[in-house]
Amino acid sequence: MRDTLSTIDLAQWYTGASTYFFASLMTLVALLIMVAIEMGVPHARAPSSENAWFNVRYAVVMMALVAALRPLALVVALAVTHALGAGWITFAPSITGWCCAFLAVLVMTDLLEYLFHRAQHTFPVLWRMHEFHHSAEHFDVTLAYRAFWVEPLLKMTFLYPLVGIVFKASASVALAVGFVSLAFQYVAHMNLRFSPGVSRC
Repeated sequence: MRDTLSTIDLAQWYTGASTYFFASLMTLVALLIMVAIEMGVPHARAPSSENAWFNVRYAVVMMALVAALRPLALVVALAVTHALGAGWITFAPSITGWCCAFLAVLVMTDLLEYLFHRAQHTFPVLWRMHEFHHSAEHFDVTLAYRAFWVEPLLKMTFLYPLVGIVFKASASVALAVGFVSLAFQYVAHMNLRFSPGVSRC
């Protein structure tokens, strides 16, 4: 079997790693902004400082762990996409092409997230990991990170590469889709009176 790294374009790996690093910084900034907003508006549920503090500490650990393991997950993801042939569908290098790529990647990413979430509530092995999220006694934006640490790695390694196999999109499209998905997760879990009624827990 050939060495995995020899089958991967190192320039692509570097670009992907840089994108993930920027995404990690963006994630932290967005989380701090959402926490600040949440603290300044009426809550939908009575806050619990003890449980909130646990969620905050767990969120920090999860963010650090995922950021640290992203390069390894990226190597596996790139190996998978190279083996299956990446970018079946391409888009024109124009503003219209970018918008089409954004919509296509956003819809497919959301569909995969939905199917994975349904699987978490269906298959016992996935539910045993996911039930940690549902065991929370405090509901706020940090709940978006209250997940078993294997779950984001499964998504990064096996779920998201499917998008790269189907669509050939730029890093800016991936960042934009990631930001929209992240913003939705944050808003869906915020302890606000105007929070949406449907949550992706």
